[in-house]
Amino acid sequence: IGSRTFTVAGVTDESSSVMAAMNGGGNGTLMIPYTTAMKLTGNRKITSLEIYLKDATLSDETADEVEQVLERAFNGKDDSYRVINMESLLDAMDRVLDMMTTLLAGIAAISLLVGGIGIMNIMLVTVTERTREIGIRRAIGAQRSSIVTQFLIEAGMLCGMGGIVGIIFGTIGSVVLGRIIYQQTIYPVPWVTIAAFALSVALGVLFGSYPAIKASKLQPVEALRAE
Repeated sequence: IGSRTFTVAGVTDESSSVMAAMNGGGNGTLMIPYTTAMKLTGNRKITSLEIYLKDATLSDETADEVEQVLERAFNGKDDSYRVINMESLLDAMDRVLDMMTTLLAGIAAISLLVGGIGIMNIMLVTVTERTREIGIRRAIGAQRSSIVTQFLIEAGMLCGMGGIVGIIFGTIGSVVLGRIIYQQTIYPVPWVTIAAFALSVALGVLFGSYPAIKASKLQPVEALRAE
């Protein structure tokens, strides 16, 4: 390096090296004594120091000890240094992620409720438009259970098709967005997709129950009189 000759003492394992992880695999990264680095760069100041622990449970204790050392070194001027405990940062990030998860869950719940109400309204309109059909079926001996089953199947199919469209557009959108922001798209395990589809069908059946029951309660004579 420059006019100095160094001897390679070893090569780090890329799977476990912190430096490798921080530098995209460790290519082109050299670790030399800090005193040598100060001589090469001409910089006599150390602006930061990173401490890695084998036992993460000692992070709080170690941070307190570092605080005490720095307090003595800077004669109690605590505005001259700052100690950051990554364990505390990770805990803070976990709390933020939990809050975001709760917020997204609330938004998803409201979206499902609004979508379910929309399905219910559509099915109520369908029942109103098919009153004569229901009356004819009831007049020729159709049971109330068959009427309920018919409309529940229709509501389930309607939401199921919506779920399939949502899965397709969600997958395409994730791939496109991942390429735009240069991030790898991670596909969930198959049961997640199946669960999402099953949830959409169950939502249709749940919110389609009231219109289906209302349709089954129509009296044949009154239904046949409807225009």
